[in-house]
Amino acid sequence: SYEVSVPASRTETLWRALAAGGGEAAATPVGVEAWLLLRLEKGFLHVGADTDGTTTPDDAGFGHVARRKLDFVGKRSLSRPDSLRPDRHQLVGLEAPDGRAMAVGAHLVRPGGRDSEGFVTSAGWSPALGRPVALAMLKGGRGRLGETLSLVGEGAPATVRVAERAAYDPQGERLDD
Repeated sequence: SYEVSVPASRTETLWRALAAGGGEAAATPVGVEAWLLLRLEKGFLHVGADTDGTTTPDDAGFGHVARRKLDFVGKRSLSRPDSLRPDRHQLVGLEAPDGRAMAVGAHLVRPGGRDSEGFVTSAGWSPALGRPVALAMLKGGRGRLGETLSLVGEGAPATVRVAERAAYDPQGERLDD
């Protein structure tokens, strides 16, 4: 993708030129919402939506990247006791066995429980998969794959299953198509 900056008076001319030239290259305009859904299907992180100021690289699944770097500002904070707690919120995927939509902000609780174990950070309907997809921050999330939880928000609680983040093409086989 590219970002192009032009004076407002020239945007229509640029749009028409790009649309005309894009036909040969099979280029297609795509909106922001489509990109957000594509990244959600792949389990890609959206900083600010799936994270907050307390999220560490390990919480988001990128601890291996941070550990490879020799030195960087903030590295010491990653080794503090609070950053190493096994019950920290970690980014995971969610599946809804009944196909019910999952709402951003809804809380995850153990069946019959009352205390929040985490919350949905991103959610949407995947036309490619024909079902809803979601990401959530869940206490000790990566160690809970396959666990069934209740999703509590507006309306009746729904049953969800903790899953890998990537709902679509989890092995990355289509990444270079």
